Formats: sequence, C-alpha cells, structure tokens
Amino acid sequence: MQRAMKIPATAWPAGPNLERRTFLRQLGFGAAGLGLLATFPSCLPADGAISGAAHLPRSRPEAQGVSSADILAFLEAIGTSKHEFHSFMFARHGHVVAEGWWTPYRPQANHMLYSLSKSFTSTALGFAVCEGKLEVEDLVTSFFPDDLPASVSDNLAALRVKHLLTMSVGHAQDSTGAITKEQNWVKSFLALPIANSPGSAFLYNSGATYMLSAIV
Repeated sequence: MQRAMKIPATAWPAGPNLERRTFLRQLGFGAAGLGLLATFPSCLPADGAISGAAHLPRSRPEAQGVSSADILAFLEAIGTSKHEFHSFMFARHGHVVAEGWWTPYRPQANHMLYSLSKSFTSTALGFAVCEGKLEVEDLVTSFFPDDLPASVSDNLAALRVKHLLTMSVGHAQDSTGAITKEQNWVKSFLALPIANSPGSAFLYNSGATYMLSAIV
C-alpha cells in the first residue's frame, strides 16, 4: 500500500485518482492531529460534501473517544474483503470523525439505495417505540383491521412487529413479488399464506420491510 501525505485535519484536498477498492494508508495521524479523510483514494474538500452531512461538525477520532488505529485496521480489513465499498463515514457524539470515498465514487453522485431503505425504516420504527407509540410485541393485525383476509390463520394472528423486523415472518418465499402486483400492498401481504410459525426461521423478505413502513 502507498502512504498518504501528512495533511492537517483542517485541510481536505482532493486525493489521488486511484482504482476502486484501494486506499492510502496514513500512519500516526491520530497522535499528530492528521485527518483520516486523507487515507481515502478520493478525498474531497469539505465544500464538496453532501448537503446536510456538511453541517455535521468534524473532529479527530480521539477527541470523541475513538481509536484512529482501529479505524485504519477496519479499512485495511475491508480492503482485503470481497466487498466493494463506495464510501465510509464514521460519526460519534454528533461529530464526523472519519469519511471518504473510493474512486470513482464521490459524495455528489446519486446512488440506488436498494435495501438501505430497510435500515431507515427500522430506525423510524425504533423512534416510534421510544416515543411509546407502539411495541415490537404488538400484533401486526392490530394495525390493519380493514385489510385483513376473511379468514385469519393462526400464523397470521401470531405475527408480531418483531417478526417483521427480524424477517422471520414465516413465509415460504420473499413476499415482494406477490404483493407488488396488487394496488393495496398491505392487504396483499396479509392475504399471503404463512407456511411456518412466525419467528421460527429467517427469510429475506422485503415485503416485511414495507409492512413496517405502513405501520410507521
């Protein structure tokens, strides 16, 4: 690996144009007050950050109780993994302590979120739980009395919010394809047969995430 230039934490110049899945390693930046941003292959200036993210204060990792060496170790580990990372941001105590993008990705580029929506949805539901609006033990049928099938099976009757969160609904296959063919996705989801007891097995189920959004 190449070693990055030592750049003060307040200076965030554009980095070298390197191939994706590579990054520059900068040694001793924590103790010397250097910015982790310089360890990425395409380190953009602060004014090039995404709107909203730019308003978060920046800080050295150690100032927020985070080890710079551990962050670098994480970057080294993912650099040798089979996964291709586009970007990385580490926030602690309301401060961004590390951020960067792998070339050719950049903060201004639009991204398809795909299943990242699941993280936002589950987080929103977590806020609702904290606000006392619902509990993860609540029955799913209690939220949609007007969309229930004529005959509610035992498994559907036993389905709880926590089963949607953990994708352990009990369906034999992902419900997404079936429910999106209908106009009322909630009603379509509730009409699907639940082959297994809720909570008995994991199955990737985007329809479960949609139901969480409907509950929220």
